[in-house]
Amino acid sequence: MFRADRGDLLAGLIIAAVGGWFLVGAFDYRIGTAVRMGPGYLPMVFGIITLVLGLAIMLLALGRDGKLPLPAPRACLAVLVSIAGFTLVLPRAGLIPAALVAVMIATRGDRDARLTSSLVLAVCVAVVSWIVFVEFLGMPMPAFRMPAL
Repeated sequence: MFRADRGDLLAGLIIAAVGGWFLVGAFDYRIGTAVRMGPGYLPMVFGIITLVLGLAIMLLALGRDGKLPLPAPRACLAVLVSIAGFTLVLPRAGLIPAALVAVMIATRGDRDARLTSSLVLAVCVAVVSWIVFVEFLGMPMPAFRMPAL
């Protein structure tokens, strides 16, 4: 009989599919070399690494039992609403308030999450997001924006 951890098998399949999608999409761009990277080089490398990791997860799932976990409706809803919240707040108030809103909403998906730990996580995510995307990558988005009244 075929034994496999169905949860890990599905997770590996999804990860491998994402890696394959990036790998195939990378060939629409010039790849270049490791010294002179083209716009398709990083998506290609990401695709290969992700595809291999997905296949490894699938292989490790073989030969052991495991059920397919059911998604938690509360957590799924919280994540979807947090994405919507981020999308609505970002253009009106800036990156830091949008990240704070998104994390605070997403953490409501966990019944055991405490307000203080959610706030600490939200502040850390907001600050790291600002450092990475605005300061390091130079993306043109304000950290804060005064909403028009």
